[in-house]
Amino acid sequence: MKAAVRIILLFIVLLLALSGCGSEKAQEERGSPIMWSSYKEGLKRAQQTGRPLMLFFTSPHCRFCHYLEEITLRDSAVVQLLNEHFVSVKVDVSDNWELARKYMVSSFPTVWFLSSEGERIGMVLGYRSPEFFREVLQYIGSGSYKEMEFEEWIHKKRTSR
Repeated sequence: MKAAVRIILLFIVLLLALSGCGSEKAQEERGSPIMWSSYKEGLKRAQQTGRPLMLFFTSPHCRFCHYLEEITLRDSAVVQLLNEHFVSVKVDVSDNWELARKYMVSSFPTVWFLSSEGERIGMVLGYRSPEFFREVLQYIGSGSYKEMEFEEWIHKKRTSR
């Protein structure tokens, strides 16, 4: 009898835990999905659209890669900036070591930003918060990287408020 009650209680707890997983509100809070491209397709799209590229180098066993992907890259503002102003490429290094070597990636996660012509703008190493990542995206997406360093841009942005 006690075993049956435990099984029923466990079943109820599982149902309650899973009931919110697929709700539209929960999906909305996590952000819309990023429109990922392959590397070759991304280079082509960047040239056609004039948008910079974001190359996200990740590894399946990298804890901080998962944090970046599940927290920062699901932030609705980050997703919107990426989908509207960038061509996003996700590179799993377990499938593409040559590309990781080309960009001198030695730790994960590594995010490279390239111009629409494929020239290197800069990179971000490790996990970063959604707030920090939004600022990087605004800096690169606005083209401000052509005129000033990131630190100067941040200082101007924060003092002009």
